[in-house]
Amino acid sequence: MSELDVEAQAETRGQARLLEWVSARAFWLPKAGHRMEEYEDAYWPLTASDPTPAADIPSKQIQVARYAVADGATETSFSRLWANILVRAFGTGGLVPDSEDTDGTRQGEGDLARRLHPLQEAWQAALTGKSLPWYAEEKAQLGAFSALLGLTLWDGNTEDGRRYRGVAIGDSCLFHVRDDALISAFPLQRSTDFNSRPALLSSNPARNDELAGLITARTGSWQPGDVFYLLTDALACWILRRCEEARQQDEEGARQQGGKVDSPWPMLRRLTDQEDQEAFIRLVEEARAAETMRNDDVTLLSIRVGRQAPISSGPIRVTDGAEQRDMMSKTHAEAGKV
Repeated sequence: MSELDVEAQAETRGQARLLEWVSARAFWLPKAGHRMEEYEDAYWPLTASDPTPAADIPSKQIQVARYAVADGATETSFSRLWANILVRAFGTGGLVPDSEDTDGTRQGEGDLARRLHPLQEAWQAALTGKSLPWYAEEKAQLGAFSALLGLTLWDGNTEDGRRYRGVAIGDSCLFHVRDDALISAFPLQRSTDFNSRPALLSSNPARNDELAGLITARTGSWQPGDVFYLLTDALACWILRRCEEARQQDEEGARQQGGKVDSPWPMLRRLTDQEDQEAFIRLVEEARAAETMRNDDVTLLSIRVGRQAPISSGPIRVTDGAEQRDMMSKTHAEAGKV
C-alpha cells in the first residue's frame, strides 16, 4: 500500500503558509474462510493514482477531498459491484447534494434518489448479458444492498475553514480522533447500537423506502494532526467495545494483572502510520478467534490531516497488499465502465 500524500505550497498575503497534507491508507480483509475476490466491502480512493488534494490552498478558495467505505450485504446478489459503484460515485462527487456548500452544511436529501438513479441503471447494465441460473436471476431482480459512509473535508484559508462532514446510510462508522483520544463517533456511539438489520441503499429503486429517513449526517471541524477512521460494521463494533471496556476499567480502577484492556487508538495509530498489514490481519484474526469480532468482511480507511507526515517507528511491512490492490482495481474498473 502507498500513502496518498499530496503537498502544495501557496502564498497568502506574501507569506508562505506551512505545507499541509492529507494521507489515506486502507486495510481490509474478507471473511474468514473466504477468498480475496469474495470481499464485498469497498473503499475510495483506491490507490495512489487517485489524487488526494492538498489542504493548503490560496486565499478565498476551498479545497475538497472525499473518502468513502461501503459494506455490501452478503445476502444479496452482486453487492460487491454495488458497493464499489457507490464509493466511486461519492468520491467523485456523484452523490453530493447540489446544496452542499463550502462550510460542510447541506440542505435537503431529496435529490439522493435522483443521484442514485444512474448508479442503479449502471448496476443493472453490468448484469445485462450475464448467464445466470433461474434462482440467481430471481435474486438479482430484488437488487443489491449496501451500507455507505462518506467523509468530505474542506480547508479554506482560515481555521474556521477546516470543516468536515460525515454522511451515513447504515452502520459503517466514522471515528474522529485527536491525540489518541476519541472526539466523536458517528453514526453509532455504542457497541450495543449495532443490530442485524441496518439501513441499506438498494440498487432496486423500489426497495429504497423512505430514503431520506435513512440518511444521517454530522458536521464539525478538524485540526492539523487529526485522524478520521472510516470502518465497516464488524470492526467498528469491536473498536467501540474496546473503548467501553477500557473506560470501564478506568472508572472502576480495576487493574488486574494480565486483564488490562487498552484504548484502541494508540494501536490503530501505530498500525496505520507504519502501514502494517500483517498487524492488521493478526488483529482481526485474533479477535475472530476470541469471538469478540463478528466474522464479516472488514475495512479500515485511515485519513490523516496535518502539517508533517507520520514517522514510522519501524520498517513498513506489507503482506499481500499488491494482490489486494490488483483485485480491487479490477472491481473498480468494472464499476467505472458501467
